[in-house]
Amino acid sequence: DYWTFDDTAVAGEDYLPVRGRVVFPPGTTEQVIEVPLVCDTLDEGNESFGVGLGGAANGFIGGDGRGGRGRIVDDDP
Repeated sequence: DYWTFDDTAVAGEDYLPVRGRVVFPPGTTEQVIEVPLVCDTLDEGNESFGVGLGGAANGFIGGDGRGGRGRIVDDDP
């Protein structure tokens, strides 16, 4: 299972929160999930959000279980 959580980016303001289930075929250590961004014209600088992982079956989650980070690069002038 995966879910997004706020860091410097805020759900609903900078990105849309997502959650779901992802499958890692044998030998795979990375997967991509899509997180929709909320477009605006505010000059905010780069921001980030987290991706949590849990509920592993037939395997384990290494590290701290927080999964990873998503980075939103500010493209406003």
